[in-house]
Amino acid sequence: MKIHAESLLRPRLSVAMIVRDEQDVLAESIESIRKIAEEIVVLDTGSTDRTPELATQLGATVHHVPWENDFSAARNHCLRLVTGNWVLWLDAGERISPQYAAELRYFLDKQANPSNAYSVWVESPPREEAASAEQCSQVRLLPAHVDLRFSGRVRETLSESLQAVGFQTAVAPCRILRHPRQHEPERFLAKAQRDLALASAEAEATGNWSPRLLLVAGQAHSVLGDQDQARELLRNAAEISTPRSAQRLEAFYGLLTTFDEDPDLHASQLTACLDSLEDFPFDLQLLLALGNFMLVRERLDLAIRAFEAAVRFGRITPTVWHLCEVQEIAAVCLGLALQARQRDDEACTVLETALAARPDSARLLRRLFDLYRNRGKSAEAQALAERLPSAQLEVGPDRGAARENRQQLRFDAGQVSDYLTLHVAAPKPQHVGR
Repeated sequence: MKIHAESLLRPRLSVAMIVRDEQDVLAESIESIRKIAEEIVVLDTGSTDRTPELATQLGATVHHVPWENDFSAARNHCLRLVTGNWVLWLDAGERISPQYAAELRYFLDKQANPSNAYSVWVESPPREEAASAEQCSQVRLLPAHVDLRFSGRVRETLSESLQAVGFQTAVAPCRILRHPRQHEPERFLAKAQRDLALASAEAEATGNWSPRLLLVAGQAHSVLGDQDQARELLRNAAEISTPRSAQRLEAFYGLLTTFDEDPDLHASQLTACLDSLEDFPFDLQLLLALGNFMLVRERLDLAIRAFEAAVRFGRITPTVWHLCEVQEIAAVCLGLALQARQRDDEACTVLETALAARPDSARLLRRLFDLYRNRGKSAEAQALAERLPSAQLEVGPDRGAARENRQQLRFDAGQVSDYLTLHVAAPKPQHVGR
């Protein structure tokens, strides 16, 4: 076998995975990184299917360890097994596209600083075809260092050891794509039950309910349907979290969702949203939620102001899960709200400005196409139609009336509410487990 000198000199990349009963999704994950990794280490924690055998067939080095109800213990065990200069963490079912794999390999070879840990974008597919995918930034790429260790039984984190070692966190050019199976109801509920048990066990062992554990428990109770308990835990998490921290924002997101199912509590939900905006006045998702709450209350004037603030000033916190298309959704919500007030010229300007910034956005193309068509701008509509996928053009009748526009606006702003209910209520850990 011919070995190139360049491959001998470049940093060695180890991919680390913790698995159990993952035979249905493991191959896709391993195949996506085989060409860029010098080593793939799979730590099996008790599979009863063909997972270990399949991993070996795919070229991974497989080790076994009993599951100790502690994700940090498993991850730290796996860290002791890898031999590369860099460690990339993947969960079974996650994959990296060929383009991003090549970019990551080039980054490691030419640019990566061994005194930094690196976060990458992790993308979760939408529950429904018309919805937006979600993303957040997670620390997944680490230099080999004996003192780097995870802490916490659940929602395990490297933050304490990174700080102790003196490593900075930077951004690497990579995007990890998660598997759609996470939306399966049985898996969703089982994960909530598992996380609640692990959080309770850690709190009992340490005698302390930290913000991290309160978030885990509150989100789990919300998924399991105990909204009263979830509200109490998430309020506590917000109160003891560092002001303006990602943990506090996440607690506010989760708290808002606990009011969704009881119409008698919607006034309390609005109050909670306003309280959250006092700490995070420019948070894009909170501003969209506020606009949606105003819309439901038939206060279109206030909804427009909220959507305008979202478009002009809205920000996202990368380490908290958010819609990939949240900026586009903000522009669409504002455009539709302006249409409902017969302010079509302003709506056009909003959507045209947003599209200039994101020219490949199918969502913006479709909304501006609808607006042009409804206003009789045939040439402009035709130009946009040529940029849209054919499936996007299979549309129903025009929605010219203000009442119909308000109904459509509720649908688009409702995507934010759906997101808060379905996803932020149970945010994914910074280093997710099985």
